[in-house]
Order: sequence, then structure tokens, then C-alpha cells
Amino acid sequence: MSAAPERPESDPDRRVDGFELGDYPPLARAAERVATRGQAWYLRSTLIELGIPLLAAVVSAVGAMPGVDFPADAALLAAALLLIAGLATTHRRQARTDRAWFEGRAVAESAKTVTWRYMMRVPPFDEDARADAELAQTLRKVGQASPIVRLKVARETEDGPAITERMRQVRATNWQGRRAVYLAGRLDDQITWYGARARYNATRSGWLFKASLGAQALAVGVALVRTVDPRWNLVGVFTTLSTSVVAWGQAKRFDELQLSYLIARDELAEIRERVTGAATEAAFVAAVVDSEGAISREHTSWAAKSGAGHIPSIATSR
Repeated sequence: MSAAPERPESDPDRRVDGFELGDYPPLARAAERVATRGQAWYLRSTLIELGIPLLAAVVSAVGAMPGVDFPADAALLAAALLLIAGLATTHRRQARTDRAWFEGRAVAESAKTVTWRYMMRVPPFDEDARADAELAQTLRKVGQASPIVRLKVARETEDGPAITERMRQVRATNWQGRRAVYLAGRLDDQITWYGARARYNATRSGWLFKASLGAQALAVGVALVRTVDPRWNLVGVFTTLSTSVVAWGQAKRFDELQLSYLIARDELAEIRERVTGAATEAAFVAAVVDSEGAISREHTSWAAKSGAGHIPSIATSR
């Protein structure tokens, strides 16, 4: 949420401590599906772009070895593979296949934030007389912020009210009841997710660092062997492998995400103490405002870095 981090996957059948993901408005659910499919296409295309040059290096090295009966001219085949990689990269840049992922996630996260503000009676959704109309108008603005998502969401043809029955039930409870739902269904869920993703990114960063060093060490080793036996011309293969590993790490932004997720988790954990200790409804609402602001800041930062920064931060307006 150019590279971008993963965001939480959507699963309409999973219950999140009293609030189902299927209980969000249709816009949020449809945008989640758009983002999930866009992410899959983006990551597959990135792997292909990184894998083809590596395959070309292998073909070139193996084909140049004496005694190897290669079925085709290795140099021409390697050149053809590199040409395909270049065309694939050009097509992806022009088609912006990543926009569905980035902008879909931006719309989905904004719709979720609006939903929680509505259920928790945060201004401008505090007055029952105009809360429903205000929510519908805000969700409409969120959905219209991205043309590509608006088009793809329209194709989803998902029917259903903008305000689900579960949303109305939560909003209708007293503020202590709303607090219980918010703690379990929003804050605890987000704190757990950010913590898990921080650990995930730290682990993957370590793996890729070791893999890159290993590939570089193999390149050095093969270069030394080649001084004795020139047939082992695999230096290009391992240097390309090392470069591909580094490029994949940059695409996934493991180190950057680990830090940003830890910061978001710690900030939400502090706000959770305020929510738990709120003695009045006003104090609870103020804590919710800060909580949703923290989530929106993390998401807005992700969106800006990933290329979806032009999506208006409608969800944070009061």
C-alpha cells in the first residue's frame, strides 16, 4: 500500500471478535477483492521480470560450456529472453497493473475507517438525524476517488445496503458496548496484525540478506574455480541471482515495513490504554478519533510510497 507492502487479506467468512468482515459496506468488500487480485497480478509479474533475466544468464552460461549439446543457439535464446523481459517490464509500466492493488487497498481502508467512525458515533456521524446520509455521501466520495477502482467495483455488481444490519446494531448500543466491540473488532485486530506483519517482514528481510550474501559468495567461488577450469563460467548466473534477490527485497520493502508496522502497533497499543480507561463517552470518542487517525496515517504513508497517494484521505475528515 513501484513496490508496496501487503495489506490485510479479505475473508468474508471470517469473524473478527464480534464483527465480520462481511459486515462492512459493499464498497469495502468489493475494493478488498479488487486489491487482492491486483496484488496477485503485480507480484506475479514482478517475479517473472526478475526470473527471466536469471534464466537468460543460466542459458548463456550453460550453452557456453564445452561439450554441452544445447538444443538451440544459447546466445540467441538468452537475447530473446532478455527481450521478452524488457517487453514485459515496458507493458507493466504502461498498463500500471499495480494501480488496482494500491488504489483498491486505499479505497478499502478508507471505507473501513469511515465505517468504524460511523458505528462509534464519531463526528460527523454523531447525530442520528443525519448520520446515515452523511455516511452514504462519504462512502460515495471514497468510491469515486479512484477511477480505476470505481470501474472495477462496478463490475463486482455486489448488492446490499451501504449500512449493514451489524453496523446498525453496534451503533445502537451504549458507549460501553460500542467500546467492547471497538476493542475486540478493531484495535486488538489491528494491533495483532501489525505485530505479526512486523515479525514477518523482519524474518523475510533476514532470509533475503542471507540469500544475497550466499549468491555473492558463490559468484566469488565460481570465479576462483574458473581460474583453474574456464569451463565453469557461472559467475553471471550467481551475480544475477544476487541482484534479483536484492530487487525482490526492495519490491517488498521488508525493512521499511518492519519499522512502520512496529511504530503503528506501539501507537495503537498506547491508544488502547486510553480507550480501555475512558471514563466518559466523550473521552472514548476522542480516543477513537486518535486511533483511526493513527491507522489512517500509516495507511496514507503506505499509499503515498506505493503510488496511490492521490487518493483523498476522506476517512480522516471530521
